[in-house]
Amino acid sequence: MYIPLPIYWLLYEQQGSTWILQSARMDGQVGAYRIKPDQMQIANPIFIIIFIPLFNSVIYPLLLKCGLCRTPLQRMAVGGVLVAVAFVMAGFIELEIEKEFPEYPPEGFSKLTIINNSPCDLDLKGVMNSSVMAFKAKTLKDIPSDTEIEWEISPSECSATNATYTKFSLPAQFMCMMAALSNDTIDIQIRTDTKIKEKNGYPRVRLHFSTDFEFMESENASILFRGPEKYFVFPDNNTRPPRVGSTEYCVMKPGVYKIYLPIDETAHQENPIGAAKFKDGGSYVVAIHQNSAHNISRITIFETVIYNLVHMLYQLPQIILLTAGEIMFGVTGLDFSYCEAPESLKSMVQGMWFFTNGIGNAFFIIIEGISTLKKRSHDFFMYAVIMTISMLLFAILGHYFTYVNDRMKEKQVE
Repeated sequence: MYIPLPIYWLLYEQQGSTWILQSARMDGQVGAYRIKPDQMQIANPIFIIIFIPLFNSVIYPLLLKCGLCRTPLQRMAVGGVLVAVAFVMAGFIELEIEKEFPEYPPEGFSKLTIINNSPCDLDLKGVMNSSVMAFKAKTLKDIPSDTEIEWEISPSECSATNATYTKFSLPAQFMCMMAALSNDTIDIQIRTDTKIKEKNGYPRVRLHFSTDFEFMESENASILFRGPEKYFVFPDNNTRPPRVGSTEYCVMKPGVYKIYLPIDETAHQENPIGAAKFKDGGSYVVAIHQNSAHNISRITIFETVIYNLVHMLYQLPQIILLTAGEIMFGVTGLDFSYCEAPESLKSMVQGMWFFTNGIGNAFFIIIEGISTLKKRSHDFFMYAVIMTISMLLFAILGHYFTYVNDRMKEKQVE
């Protein structure tokens, strides 16, 4: 009877692994409070406390009146099916989450994002003609990676009058070209980019700036983000001119941040240049443009990876089903193992029950190691199918099982 049990543990224990990873790709904001991914797991013990008396006093008596789940093994089989259904629900939620994943260009192609952090409208002429309005962004998709980009960039509607020439290659799948106005000239920076979501669900933030302040390489001046936490973001020394530059991505807690420019190496301006809201799972470029001579001071937020749209509370139905399955399978199974075992073997049988838990965890490691499925949603559906097949086998074995009471009655008849 214990042969199918490791499959139950194979699925059940994933609420502490793959389900938490799923939570990290979801939106946990509830009003002013943010649910952390691992905090969703507290729902399981809460529902267990509620469900145990509910099942014993209401659900099991109703099922008995309907002629259903009359024996422990029947309850366990139904509980296993509920766990399989919970994974089907998790799979459908994962399908919705996967719609938010960044779209990768085909192999041999690149995607170029142009961020115009200037008050100029830019006209790009060359291999591919394009244009970008002031303080806007544009993405050029599926450019062959071996393309050599060469542009004449002509500004208009601003103080810059001369064209700027740039030439660059596309060594990565994602590239970013950032334009800024410095000394009445368009300054161009080319950077590789990444499109990912952090495993902990936090947003990523990158800065592109053109300011009055000169970031000298000998100084450690930073731009301050003040919100749920304080973050001091330092410009990239390798690429920046004194007043124009960018940073690497910084992982921050979700929330609203006020942004302060530096006065010197240790102090920042009293008033923020602006504020920005960063949501779970998003990637952002914060473009800062400051030019006191032209009385311009502004920030523009560009979202390069969409934030998490599916709310974490959508996991509650699958957690409820998993908990119901745990009551019917796990709790009933422990009672069944104790009651049906011979007096001299009760401890050993209980130990075998928990040993199947370890086997289930080993199965998870093996399956994850050899699986060729590329999407987590497919994994969830696969586990649901495995569990359903396992419970069919369990039901067949249970059909031919003889309970202790039945054996005692047979002996008395003899």
